[in-house]
This record gives sequence, C-alpha cells and structure tokens, in this order.
Amino acid sequence: MKNDPSMRHKWVLAASLLLAFAAGAGLTLVIAYFPDVPPDHFAYDDINWALENGITTGFPDGTFRPEEYVTRAQMAAFMHRLAGMLVAAGVHVVKDPFGNPAIDRWFNNVNGVTPILAKTTDGYAIDVGFDVSKRYPLATIEGKSVGLRFPIIAASVPATGGNQTVDIRIRNDSGLPVPADFFLLIY
Repeated sequence: MKNDPSMRHKWVLAASLLLAFAAGAGLTLVIAYFPDVPPDHFAYDDINWALENGITTGFPDGTFRPEEYVTRAQMAAFMHRLAGMLVAAGVHVVKDPFGNPAIDRWFNNVNGVTPILAKTTDGYAIDVGFDVSKRYPLATIEGKSVGLRFPIIAASVPATGGNQTVDIRIRNDSGLPVPADFFLLIY
C-alpha cells in the first residue's frame, strides 16, 4: 500500500471526531498504549506510567513485550531516563569577582530553560523555568564560602501551582542573612 498523506488526514479526522463524540456523550474510552498490554494486565498502570514519564518507549514495532526478560542495556536505559526524571534541576551559585551572586553551573532535565537568579532582601530567588509547587528543593552550603560554624540554609517552594521560583535563605548562627556559595537540587 502506498503512503497517502490525504488518507492519513482522513484517519486523524475520523479518530478526532470519534473522541469528541465519546467525550460529549460521557463515554469513557480505554486506550491501550501497547497492544500487548491489555487493561486487565497486572502491570498495565505501571507500564503506562513508565511510558507517560519517558522511562520506557517500547519496541520499534509498537509492542512492550511484558513477559520478556530485561537486558542489562535496557535496564541501563531505564535507569538513565529515571534519573533524569527524579532530579529535575540543579544550580550552583557562587560569588563573582565583585562579590555578587552568580550562577556558575546548572542543569534542567525538565525543559532545558536557563535559571534566573535574583537577590532578595533576605536571600535569593531562583526562577528555574518550570512549576516547582509539587517538587522538593534541597540546598547545601559550600562550607569554605561562609566561614561559619553553624550556617543554616533553607530552600522553599510555593504551595500554589504555576510558580517557578525557589526561595533560598542563608543565615549565620545568630539568624542574620549572610551571602554564601550554595548548591540547589530540585527533585
């Protein structure tokens, strides 16, 4: 059969109309992501979660083959993709030659957006370019930069959705704000 783009458009239109009709009629469609993983398979939800989160892609023929053994290469691919999903972003902040905070290194596994650092009255705000309201920040101080015995660092994210900013506050043992080099990881 010849590849006919007009036929493909007809199929897409037909599928769209069917979905629109089903949604309007209050019908629920069960869509199997992999044809060899039926909705009653014991790992159906787990396999589809791994697919939706980019941890697995299945085989080139569109199957998952749930009863096959996993090779070491496949497990390495799963672990690599999972690590990218777990650690969303990281930022290393240092003082520039003039003593101002600056982003030295960063990574963003969510969307690749470059983080933006701002100094606030009592700390720092880092806009990481994605919603952080359901994520967990972890900040650590680079000890040599502070010169304090018991520095305290706090990282917080807003509880409301849509916010992209992580607040960082660094205090000395007297509770006063101090500048410091730090690392921020967002899980």
